Amino acid sequence: MYAEGHGTIKNYTKAIKWYKKSAQQGDSDAQFNLGVMYAEGRGTTKNYTQAVKWYKKSAQQGNSDAQSNLGIMYVYGHGVPQDYNEAFKWFSRSAKQGDFTAMSNLGVAYQNGQGVAKDPNKALELLQKSADAGDVVGMSNLGMNYKYGHGVRQDYEKALKWLTKAGLQGDSDAQYVLGTMYYEGKGVERNYQKAAEWFIKSAEQGDIDSQFNLGTMYYEGQGVEKDYFKALTLFTKPAYQSNANAQINLGLMYAKGKGVHKDNIEAYKWFLLAEMNGKDASAYKKLLEMVLKPAEIKKAQTRAKTFLQNEKKQ
Repeated sequence: MYAEGHGTIKNYTKAIKWYKKSAQQGDSDAQFNLGVMYAEGRGTTKNYTQAVKWYKKSAQQGNSDAQSNLGIMYVYGHGVPQDYNEAFKWFSRSAKQGDFTAMSNLGVAYQNGQGVAKDPNKALELLQKSADAGDVVGMSNLGMNYKYGHGVRQDYEKALKWLTKAGLQGDSDAQYVLGTMYYEGKGVERNYQKAAEWFIKSAEQGDIDSQFNLGTMYYEGQGVEKDYFKALTLFTKPAYQSNANAQINLGLMYAKGKGVHKDNIEAYKWFLLAEMNGKDASAYKKLLEMVLKPAEIKKAQTRAKTFLQNEKKQ
């Protein structure tokens, strides 16, 4: 897991023209902030190519934040071809200046052998240093390593410690994993209420896995009061991002009329979409085909086709 970048701009709409002026005059901080605005689509249309352009100008002047974010762009291939060697180079430059997020991402590079030979000991050293400094990305990455036993002996107690620190600082990935730990009772006593609390924090930040899990908990009444409408709302978000399990659940809710008016055509549509995303929904479809007319099935197919067309436009 890599960081998603970091920025400091607050008033994007009004600030962008002033940052552009300063950036064009060579101000490295303005160049960095302009890169953030393009990367996040704040005050302008999201444009990774422009983000890379301004990050690079700033990074070449030694701006550690820009170097760190530029490394991230190379990791994900945003605005540039994916290049782990370039990512490693920029993370290294930033980390040498004391940027702990870059240090954490450098640790991930050593862990995965991306742009450098695998070195679990070096990875752990960098992640530990970043986490000890209070960097949320470092704490999250270190916690994940202990949770899954990546490069270290699996240790749920240490995982819980570091993930909790990261989760309390708003890291959505850490919040999601904490939710699963409390839900499954791994490394901690099973507690559905605490699981729901962490899933809520992560879901509010847009994490689709947390949204799905939280939807399930509202559907079943685990750790929260049973609420079919909330479950439906939460399943809808990941379903629109091609999550097949969420699409199956939506189909079932429409078929049963739970949290929404019963609509077999809409249910069939979601089952069709789930199958397109690799989930076997044939049994559910057969049940609906016993009550749906051919014209209604065709209508569901049209809805699914329209959904996919709209999805491609986004």
